[in-house]
Amino acid sequence: MDPDVLRLADALDDLASFLAAHRERDWAERVAKDARRVRRGGGFGVTDFLSAFGGMGSMNDLVVHPLNGDASADDTNALNDAFERLRSDAWRQATALRNDAQ
Repeated sequence: MDPDVLRLADALDDLASFLAAHRERDWAERVAKDARRVRRGGGFGVTDFLSAFGGMGSMNDLVVHPLNGDASADDTNALNDAFERLRSDAWRQATALRNDAQ
C-alpha cells in the first residue's frame, strides 16, 4: 500500500479514536468508516472525509466542551488544541492525496 495512503488512514484512525473518547460518536463512526475506505482504495474515503468540512454543522464547528456532553473536558483548551492538530493533519493529508490524484 502507498505510504501516503497508509499514513492518512492512520491519521483518520487517530482522529476517530479521539472523537470517540470525547463522546462524538457520530463523527467518530464517520471518520473510522472513511479510514476503512481509504485503506480499500478508490478515493471515496478521501472525498467523503473532505466533504465533512465547510458549512454549518461541519467538523470545523466541532469543539470539545463539557456543555457538549464531554464530562472529561476539564482542560478544554488543551483538548481542543489536540483535536485541531489531529483534524488539521488529516485534512492536509487528504487534500494532498486528492490533489495528487487529479
